[in-house]
Amino acid sequence: MIEYGVNPLADQIKLKQQSGKNKECRSQGKNIPEKIGVEMEYERSTKNTHRYVEKGSPPKIGVLYLQKWAVQGQPKRIRVTVEVLE
Repeated sequence: MIEYGVNPLADQIKLKQQSGKNKECRSQGKNIPEKIGVEMEYERSTKNTHRYVEKGSPPKIGVLYLQKWAVQGQPKRIRVTVEVLE
């Protein structure tokens, strides 16, 4: 869980909850969800990052490197939401 006011990056993140089904938008003739949410599990740490992998097939994001300074501790699981802007 992110505590606002503790982390400068977290203060920039605005979380929005969307009820119901994802809206669809058109991009290059294909329907894609307006928001994509995936859960990722901790795999390992490097010098300055934590590496997370998506458990699912086919992966939508795959691998994510999260800067250590952006989170407190070492979260075992995270949720990542990608929002299509255009």
